[in-house]
Amino acid sequence: MPHQQEAVKALNKYFNMGRDLENRNGLLIMPTGSGKTYTTVNWLMTDAVARGYRVIWLVHRQELVTQAYNEFVKQAPLLKGTGIKKLRILPISGAHVNMSRASRADIYVCSIASVANSYGYRFIARMIGAQGRRKLVIVIDEAHHAVASNYQKVIRRMTALNPNRILLGLTATPKRMQDSEQRKLQALFNVDQNLKKKKGMHGFVYEVTMASLLASGFLSDPISERVDTKIVGDTTFNITEEDQAFFDKFGELSERLMDEIGRNSARNKIILEQYLKNQKRYGKTLIFAINQNHARALYEDFKEAGVSCDYIVSSKPGSQNTIRDFKENKFKVLINVMMMTEGSDVPDIQTVFLTRETNSEALLRQMIGRGLRGVKAGGTKEAYIVSFYDIWDRFGGFMDPAALDIFPENQEPEEEEEPVDEKLMPALEPNKEMLKYLEELAKMPPVTNKEEDHQEEEEFSVSDLYMRLYHLMKASIVEKENAPEVADGWLSVDDFDGNEQKIIVFKSQIAGYRSMDRNKKLLIANQDISGEDVQEIYFRENPLKPSADDLDLILQYMDDTGSMPEYFTFSARDAWDPKKIAETVNQLYKKEEDKENWLKEYYDQAPVLQNIYRSFYAFKKTVFDCMKKSVSEDIEKDQLELEKYHIVENQYDLNEIMEELKADYPGLSQDGLTRIEWSKHVVISWFALCTRSSDGAKYQLHVNKLLSSPDVDKQVIKYLLFHELLHANGYWKHDMEFRRREWQFPNSAELDGFLDELGIRYDLGDIMEHALYDEHYNDDGSVVGESAPLHEGKENLKSPTSEDSKSQSEETSSTVSDDNENNHFNPKAKGVVEGYKYCRNCGNRLPADAKFCDKCGSKVNY
Repeated sequence: MPHQQEAVKALNKYFNMGRDLENRNGLLIMPTGSGKTYTTVNWLMTDAVARGYRVIWLVHRQELVTQAYNEFVKQAPLLKGTGIKKLRILPISGAHVNMSRASRADIYVCSIASVANSYGYRFIARMIGAQGRRKLVIVIDEAHHAVASNYQKVIRRMTALNPNRILLGLTATPKRMQDSEQRKLQALFNVDQNLKKKKGMHGFVYEVTMASLLASGFLSDPISERVDTKIVGDTTFNITEEDQAFFDKFGELSERLMDEIGRNSARNKIILEQYLKNQKRYGKTLIFAINQNHARALYEDFKEAGVSCDYIVSSKPGSQNTIRDFKENKFKVLINVMMMTEGSDVPDIQTVFLTRETNSEALLRQMIGRGLRGVKAGGTKEAYIVSFYDIWDRFGGFMDPAALDIFPENQEPEEEEEPVDEKLMPALEPNKEMLKYLEELAKMPPVTNKEEDHQEEEEFSVSDLYMRLYHLMKASIVEKENAPEVADGWLSVDDFDGNEQKIIVFKSQIAGYRSMDRNKKLLIANQDISGEDVQEIYFRENPLKPSADDLDLILQYMDDTGSMPEYFTFSARDAWDPKKIAETVNQLYKKEEDKENWLKEYYDQAPVLQNIYRSFYAFKKTVFDCMKKSVSEDIEKDQLELEKYHIVENQYDLNEIMEELKADYPGLSQDGLTRIEWSKHVVISWFALCTRSSDGAKYQLHVNKLLSSPDVDKQVIKYLLFHELLHANGYWKHDMEFRRREWQFPNSAELDGFLDELGIRYDLGDIMEHALYDEHYNDDGSVVGESAPLHEGKENLKSPTSEDSKSQSEETSSTVSDDNENNHFNPKAKGVVEGYKYCRNCGNRLPADAKFCDKCGSKVNY
């Protein structure tokens, strides 16, 4: 992926591998799920080990030893052709090899506990060896742990043995909870020094943000949901002076207080009910509990409610087996305490529950990151981040996921609001239930003091109505406050250092950005306006506001270019699926050179691809990688298709059928036909396909392999090729002119019916039903999903031959009225499917809300 390529380039530039220099320390910032282990190992293999460097990779948990070791083994073939004939990799931990055997290896993956203890520490010099004294790279995974004393001791020892060693830290976030540790971390990895020298990116070797990965589709589209428990912590829980002192010092709740919160059954019930109400939508769910007792309590509650679940805590044996079972979908919900924040890889998690509040950005990112693996990383398209919040007076200000760069700044609305022009206000639908209560309330007589009994009765009634009204209003407000914020796309700008920045746009913010676009001349002319001013003017009513910093970048972009930044939607991004592109180009071309030329034209016409991949090389590599992955699946897929659809390879000779068509329809030109063949696999979106070159002079024909079967008559294939030849002769639009020509083919109605039935027989669904009538073509004749959607307007279509024109004039002697009321519809007729409508002209089955028949073009608005 582009961000991984950029990281490798930045690592080479930053560390200057060809020279021996002191104090080469740096941080690589890549969010959870972005492939930082994969990327770093790739760089180490190609640019460190290949140059003779010894590598020592340090982690804080033995599970991470296995993960990194496996990645090194997987990428070992990268050294082919470098002259290195043998590579020795040693995993060092309590569950692997011990430090006494650490000798003569090229790469060591070590748990810090094994290296730093008094036994292992003695063997550090032996482990580094003569090779490491000359060239050495030390990698600290999850580098925010590097300020701990055991890491510091090991780093000092290795630096004494090789002052020119390279020290690389990897982390999803460089931030620690306490300021003192933050300063130590920045000093250790030269962040402040780099900022002064303007070295690296923001002081780091390289940084990619969650927002950038979200825009590229590498991370899931986040949907943030806030659940207010309505539990008032200050009165519900017993807060001591020690609890207050702990919070004042560390900014977190004390263990004693968290244990009390975890035991609160009412709060746990809210967590369970939130899942039960939405379990179909939430899917595979990871829950971060407060502590071990809380995890066990939630597990019992979920299990009792019939939820397929399990839990892992440090004191429970077999945690890795449980994680593996969760990965293999043997149960739906996994409850854990801090064991899934680092290193564990379960990419298809759909939802993350955050049941504990925290002020640690590092912890928050790690927890959320477990649910953000996007489709390109083997994960999900969308991810739900569900946060649970109590009400605190003494312990306020816990971090919200909205504070991260995948979510814009979330600010409370101002208490005093300026008058708003009512003409600009959206129309509001009245709450009829509220109005009923209010009307009843207004009819009641005022309370008097004359009759106490009567007064009490009236007061009870009035109070009852007030309370009903109060609860209705409160529920309405809570529902509005807790409505999920759904990301829709991103704006692409440069930050003040010239680095690309992606700003995530949520659906609720689109109107504000559109208003900015409409008023761009005013914004550009007013040089004094700031991001905070734009927040107030254009996003005042938004509970979830873009950050002022992001708006400042947009203002800078507008000032530089005179326009708003280009807006890319996630739906547009998803339309350019590299797997589907790979399938298409494989069907169209055999030579790699032809595939590359087609991809280049495709890439040049798609701004969203250019924004995501940055270079054609990155796009091409991604598509070609998808092609390679499909090779191993092809054999099994071929066998399954042959059995399921009764396919016989090349059942019909397509070239022979084309010769028959040439004899039957001499007016249909076949000039420019460069290729005709069956598709490689069964396709569910078309039966036959005509694709033409960019200049329109040449074209190719493909027929769905599904039809290469003795179950399909040769005449069906001939009819489909006749249909595609009409397109190749200039009739790209499926209008009445095209249909009249198509229906000249003998028995076309029965052949259409057969294709309809074939789609139903093989359960190809609505996609194939619509594909029968070529909705995969644009009006200009290009294929939907290829280059055509990027162009506006229509090309000049090739004129039909004189013989075609003649046959058309003969066909048009009779016409059918679109609105013939005598064409009655019998819902009990044979073949009628409930929930559909049928064209009165040609009988085509259509969706119930269709306005026009996609086969003959008739109106069907009845």
